[in-house]
Amino acid sequence: MKKFFLIPLVVLFIQCKSSFQSAAYAVPEETLTVKIDPSENIQKRGDRTTISRMEVLGDYLSMSVSYSGGCEEHDFDLISDGRYSATYPPEIELVLRHNANKDMCRSYIDETLFFDLKPLQYDGTTRIVIRLTNNDNLYEYNY
Repeated sequence: MKKFFLIPLVVLFIQCKSSFQSAAYAVPEETLTVKIDPSENIQKRGDRTTISRMEVLGDYLSMSVSYSGGCEEHDFDLISDGRYSATYPPEIELVLRHNANKDMCRSYIDETLFFDLKPLQYDGTTRIVIRLTNNDNLYEYNY
């Protein structure tokens, strides 16, 4: 009789634990899209920003950034020239470009950005390597 009582408790515990874990990686509804433009210079970075953490979460890239400002709206773009390396898995370079819109205020702002990586998917493979030129780190994107 005790076994029959414990089984529902174990099932309930597992369900609660799995729903808690998926909520930890929730991606907001409003995400930014990677911009692919062959004419872009991916060495141009824009205004100063610090990237403290970057993580691939499914089809999205989560990026924690810090910058000074607070008086103007800041814009961020994740840009690629669309060229993949001839390696396996293919590698693509991206740059995070920050436009502070001439904000001269001095508050230190921490923000997490989410980018949709689906435009980077490469035909014929299910993974690519992303090289962020801002910090020269590599990140694997599996899809």
